[in-house]
Amino acid sequence: MVQFYPGIDLHLKRTFMVLMNANGEVVDKQRITNQEITTYLQEKVPQETYAVLETTRNWLFMVDLLHEHVQQVDLVHAKAVRTIANAAVKTDQIDASTLAHLARLNYIPKAYAAPRKRATCAQPWFKLQQSPAGSAAGGI
Repeated sequence: MVQFYPGIDLHLKRTFMVLMNANGEVVDKQRITNQEITTYLQEKVPQETYAVLETTRNWLFMVDLLHEHVQQVDLVHAKAVRTIANAAVKTDQIDASTLAHLARLNYIPKAYAAPRKRATCAQPWFKLQQSPAGSAAGGI
């Protein structure tokens, strides 16, 4: 049974984590570098955890890492989380806390997480589309 809910606001170089228990009490919150995530998960996050994070361009490594350490992982459809998307005040801590609360209440608008094989196959195509040569070839 899931007892903990980390809300994760993932960025390219750093992440804000809010770990909440089943009663909605914040057990831990901190900003960490992405290199510190494995240590954080090992030291602070129990196995009986349901982790959620928004879809970002670097979600794949985090989902893989979370699957090694926690019971359940879901991606959140960022635009469907109205409390974050329409918030007047947006901070990493507020976003992470909101995600943890929504996970605890089972109110997560889930996004599809492609299996690693499919996701990694799409990466070279995405990079090609982003390159100057790829953008010229994209119109062909």
